[in-house]
Amino acid sequence: SVARLCQFFPSVNPKAALKWKNRGPKIVEEIVRYAPDVVCLQEVDAFDDFLAPQLAMHQYAGVWQKKSDRKQDGVAIFWNTQRFALEARDHVEFGLKEGVGLYVCLRQQNGEPPLCIANTHLFWDPAMEYIKLAQSEIYLNRAAAF
Repeated sequence: SVARLCQFFPSVNPKAALKWKNRGPKIVEEIVRYAPDVVCLQEVDAFDDFLAPQLAMHQYAGVWQKKSDRKQDGVAIFWNTQRFALEARDHVEFGLKEGVGLYVCLRQQNGEPPLCIANTHLFWDPAMEYIKLAQSEIYLNRAAAF
């Protein structure tokens, strides 16, 4: 809810800026403006119904992985389809609190070696650094195997 978001972003004004209907188009606008080759996003909960179709209109494709807990968000990786094509993907669910990791290997259209990208969202609580450390170990071990 917006009220819950407001406690994490007290300097955002007006609070309506935190609502997805306002935030989502701004995210797409920024991505299109800067035109990166690869975009990694966390806390994505509007992949199929907003981000993927909106970014597809600007020659981006992407993959999304939901967190393993009851939350509806996850992580996404998008790439410029004029530069890359998806060669492989994998993900890891930590099994420790909330969190997920996503990996893609992108074939470069110019024949250069593939580019592998990793994106994760670790548990947020600063008082539980041991959880983040354990999640990081799981994530890096899986990335090395990818």
